[in-house]
Order: sequence, then structure tokens, then C-alpha cells
Amino acid sequence: MPATRSRDLSTSCGLLIEAASYLQRGMHDDVERATGLSGAWLEVLLRLHRTPGGAMRINEIAAQVTLPASSFSRLADRMEEEGLVERHPDPRHRRATLLHVTSAGEQRFAEAWKVLEPSQQARLGKLLSGDELDILEKITRKIRDANRPPPVRIGPTADSGVMPRHPRNIACQAAIGWAAGKAWSSA
Repeated sequence: MPATRSRDLSTSCGLLIEAASYLQRGMHDDVERATGLSGAWLEVLLRLHRTPGGAMRINEIAAQVTLPASSFSRLADRMEEEGLVERHPDPRHRRATLLHVTSAGEQRFAEAWKVLEPSQQARLGKLLSGDELDILEKITRKIRDANRPPPVRIGPTADSGVMPRHPRNIACQAAIGWAAGKAWSSA
């Protein structure tokens, strides 16, 4: 039996990232042209809309929309000035802040959804069968869940008294280790 060579995942990874980028950019452009709502604002409102209670920790939502904390803070400031979101202390963690969608934010999201949903259908729903969409969802959830950074702890860790590393730093360290061809662990 011939020896099998290891699979080069560069193409698969590259295609996945490229496809996601084109898909996101296209949908964001459709929404922004029709409503004036930027892609970043759309992503924030979408996540808050889909979250029970319409609130998420600022650090969690920043990680999901892939913005550095300082950039996300400025984005949240602008959204708050427009009345789309509000900040409230997290009752479970006094050092954390929750971002809540307001009724004006829900209205703005409803306006954007009228454009986003048909854009999703045109760019993905009409391209793939129902079975293919089910498989895609299963695969993308698996990839997302395996690569999602650990939640940011509020305050020092209980066992070390040392502040945990920021998830972006962990992701960068992992990427650097991968690029160097070395196994990386967070231990």
C-alpha cells in the first residue's frame, strides 16, 4: 500500500477564510447600501438581538466581531450615542459591563434584517441544498467551537492571583506557533 502524505490544509483553510470574508463583505455591503448601517454595527446588533435578554459582556461581543477591545469600546460609544445600545454593570461580576440593545437598536436591526435575510438567501441559501446547509452548519460550529478562545475571566484567577492572558494574545501566540511549525499549548 502506498504511503499517504499528510494533507496540506493551507488550501482548505484559505478557501474557508476567503469564502467567509466574501460572504460577510457582500452581506455587509448590501445592508449598508440599503440602510446606512455599517457591517460592524450590524454584527453587534445581530448578536445582541439573538442573545436572550438582548445583552452580552462587552469583552465577549468584541471577540465575536473580531475587534480589539479599544476599537470595540469606541464603536460601542458611537452606538450608545446613537441610542442603539446601553451599557450596564454586570450584576454577576462587578468589574464587567454588559451591552444591551435598546428598542431603537431593535428597530434598526429589524430594518437591516429586511435586507440581510434576502442577502443571506441569495448568497448562501439558493447556492446550497437544505442537506448541504445542515452539513455546513455542523462543520462550521465544530470549527468555531474548537478555535474559540477561552472566556476572559474577570479579575485574577483563583489559583494563581495572576491576571489571565487576553484571548487575542493567546490566539496570536497560537498562530505564531502554528506558523513556525511548532506545537503550541496554553500550559
